[in-house]
Amino acid sequence: TISKVNAFIDGELVCKLINYRYSRHEGETGQREFIIQRNGQAPKPEARPIQITLEAGKTYYVTTILEADVFKNQIYCQEVTETSALTVLPRLVADKKCL
Repeated sequence: TISKVNAFIDGELVCKLINYRYSRHEGETGQREFIIQRNGQAPKPEARPIQITLEAGKTYYVTTILEADVFKNQIYCQEVTETSALTVLPRLVADKKCL
């Protein structure tokens, strides 16, 4: 399991989340880069960013993915559909003070 992750939008640390928590962030219209990593105050060179083009008035959902193998664990984020997100959100706690 993932115990804590740091979330970045356009290189800015926006949240430190623990298991079973989520956060909500407002963003400007346009292309944004999302990064998740285990620690650090700035994105690391090996981070795997995703790009999402935001539109005003729409809600976007991003989840954390953990790939584990014998030698190394990789953590990254992935955009998910609203249907998928709304299935999971009731089991999570909103973290309004996640920094």
